[in-house]
Amino acid sequence: MIEPLAVGIMTAKMGKIDVNDVAVLGAGPIGQMILQAARVYEALGIYVTDMLGYSENVVERMMSLTDGEGVDVVDVSGAPQQFGRPLI
Repeated sequence: MIEPLAVGIMTAKMGKIDVNDVAVLGAGPIGQMILQAARVYEALGIYVTDMLGYSENVVERMMSLTDGEGVDVVDVSGAPQQFGRPLI
């Protein structure tokens, strides 16, 4: 668990997620550690989703949850369909 924890902490630190809402795409071990690090770094809002069972448009849902402001996105899903795909 040390490696996922280190990745989570470095992602939170280097991504400066303490000043914004953040969405973590991927709820595996690394996504869970980023979630915990975001809590420690006191991100304004933290949203976690996984690729399994998507039944709605994630972008639309994030926009509605943040009153149209959007979120900073951390994609750790590793899903091939995510590579190169903008989340705007």
